[in-house]
Amino acid sequence: MENRDMWPLVLPALRADLRLVECYGYQPAAPFAIRIAAYGGLDDRCAPLDALLRWRHQTTLAFSCRLFDGDHFFVTIERDALLADITLRLKECWEGVCGG
Repeated sequence: MENRDMWPLVLPALRADLRLVECYGYQPAAPFAIRIAAYGGLDDRCAPLDALLRWRHQTTLAFSCRLFDGDHFFVTIERDALLADITLRLKECWEGVCGG
């Protein structure tokens, strides 16, 4: 907030996020045939474990859920571990191991 030079870069994304939260309404549909990995913080009150686990109903393939130390902004504390997990999953898919 103190760096006014960053506002033009940050505000459009923030506005889009707020518009999405304000306007979005879930519409039930058939699950996707993709693997889903859900990530969250152990102390996240915005997206608790039960909310993350509901993502399993959105896929006909593999689902996984991993929790990290921290709250809704766990990515700032657990950045390296999160990126390592995502990298491993992408590598498995690239090598053809993640077939379903």
